[in-house]
Amino acid sequence: MIEYDVQVPIPFLFGIIILMSGIIIFLYYTKDSYSSFIKSASFCLLMGYAIVIISATILFRSPKPEMTYYICPFWTYGVLYNRMLAENILNIFMFIPIGFFTGVGLGVKKTITILCIGFMLSVAIEVIQLVTRRGIFNIDDVIHNTIGCLIGYGLFRLFYMMKPWLQWKLKTT
Repeated sequence: MIEYDVQVPIPFLFGIIILMSGIIIFLYYTKDSYSSFIKSASFCLLMGYAIVIISATILFRSPKPEMTYYICPFWTYGVLYNRMLAENILNIFMFIPIGFFTGVGLGVKKTITILCIGFMLSVAIEVIQLVTRRGIFNIDDVIHNTIGCLIGYGLFRLFYMMKPWLQWKLKTT
């Protein structure tokens, strides 16, 4: 069996994502209102970002010889050194756009729904990493990804609450 090690350049990946986003925006774009365009664009960004996350966490990793998992919650805090701290912070930041764009693009208005979406997406990624051996199943990653999703949704809610004030401010200037 021939094994190929294909390295896809990051700009090519982003080009594909931008192209897909443009096609989706074109297909969903309606001239009825500005808000439907914003929802369509946010949905496209959500799908494009999901592709980036899946690519970074699963597709472009080499498989390990065995399945690796850590099911003890907060184990990374016991061995907290620079690399683990950076991974925890990156896991939080990685899911902030998911929470924000889910609020905008899908019109989700309940925190519990965002909590479930962030949790389920994170668990799905971790399980796929475990089964395909392309990463480590880590409960801490699930926790941090879910927190990031909630932070992103909190930013969306903050933006949503400020929207009437911003519209009034723009009209008066």
